Amino acid sequence: MIKNIGKKDMVWGVFATVLKIGAGVLLYPFVLHKLDGEQIGIWTIFTTIQMLMIIVDFGFSDSFTRNVGYVFSGVKRLKKEGYEHLEESVADDEVDWMLLRNVIRCMKRFYGIMALSLFVLLATVGTWYVSTLVEKYSGEPSDVWIAWCLLVIFMTWNLYSTYYQSLLQGRGLMAEYNKIVTASYLTYLFGAIIFVSMGYGLVAVVGAQFLSIIVLRVLSKIVFFTKNVRKRLKGAKDGGASQPREEILKAIAPNAVKIGLTGLGGIIINRSSTFIGSEFLSLAEMAMFGITLQLIVVIGRASTVVTRVYLPKLFEWRVTENISKIRKTFVISTVVIIAGYVAGGVLTDLFGNWALVEVLGSNTKLLTGGVFWVIILQNFLETNHVNAADFLLSKNEVPFFKASLISAAATLVLLVVLVVWLDFGLWGMVLAPTIAQAAYQNWKWPSVVIRELWG
Repeated sequence: MIKNIGKKDMVWGVFATVLKIGAGVLLYPFVLHKLDGEQIGIWTIFTTIQMLMIIVDFGFSDSFTRNVGYVFSGVKRLKKEGYEHLEESVADDEVDWMLLRNVIRCMKRFYGIMALSLFVLLATVGTWYVSTLVEKYSGEPSDVWIAWCLLVIFMTWNLYSTYYQSLLQGRGLMAEYNKIVTASYLTYLFGAIIFVSMGYGLVAVVGAQFLSIIVLRVLSKIVFFTKNVRKRLKGAKDGGASQPREEILKAIAPNAVKIGLTGLGGIIINRSSTFIGSEFLSLAEMAMFGITLQLIVVIGRASTVVTRVYLPKLFEWRVTENISKIRKTFVISTVVIIAGYVAGGVLTDLFGNWALVEVLGSNTKLLTGGVFWVIILQNFLETNHVNAADFLLSKNEVPFFKASLISAAATLVLLVVLVVWLDFGLWGMVLAPTIAQAAYQNWKWPSVVIRELWG
């Protein structure tokens, strides 16, 4: 059965979220001090390249997590859409361990293929691209090549072993998972500081990332594959599952692809303004817009901790039709999101620029006034409807993927009209996604959840 989730899980969820954000904030000034401009530029490019792992995954990680949660709740068959209804969640000895073993095999096979594809892409096109950077690099070329080789290896292994995350979260081991994430980020933070101080430059940062992933995956394997779990998986006999592994990926793939398309739409909505705006606004304006947006995204991540921690239990409550607990969690998560954005917005507006300029010595300030509060409103509404979408997704349905793509297209059109044609500048960049999302998605999915849960 899925492990019960309580205050300890929530505390560790908040702590891990803060550390994810804080590690970069703490490390960045140190790296700026120790690395030269060219090394920082290549590090920034390497960081962007790591986004390929998210694109290659294309929504399968979330789908695998959801289906692992269904298995631990007691279902005997995974469906393309919807879920098998149960009277109540089952004990461990009633879990279909053969089905779980087949899901694990399916995940290994899928991520093995994806990791190999990523390796080939990085080793060919990626290596060619890095060679063009090395030609312009005035430092020691071997430093870049060693860092690149480490990056290729660690990205490939990181993608292949992603299934450990789905196993831990699907079983509801949220406190354990977030403790492991905490250990991983602390390894990255202190490893980078130590290695950079020893003079290893670019290799130090990439090496610290590699070391942190080793910690993350090794601890994940130890925590999930306990003696009891290994015994039950080994004892599961072929033919004992209600569904062979050949059918599992076919059942998981459709919604995973829809989630991937939804994520692509979200990237277009949230990132396209930066690319288009950079052609028509000054670098100073883009810097203010960028740092303001990053800070507000942090507020959003912190405010959604309730839903992220309780997702495994949502899967269990769905299959057992425990609507009262789903209602309670939805209300609490919505209240936390509202409180997070109100508190975060007010504190940022009052003290944000003071902290940047006086404490951190930044030359770039945050946006203020009406533009700032419209960005806060737009991000709050988006976070709220994404939160509602997660509750709908717990039913193994993705009703919002078409709307996400339409909103993405509308955002691009509005950006061209407001920024390029009408020359609205920053206001155009802010209003385009706000209008596109408010037209449908911002109100649609919360209203669907409310109608479903309260009739």
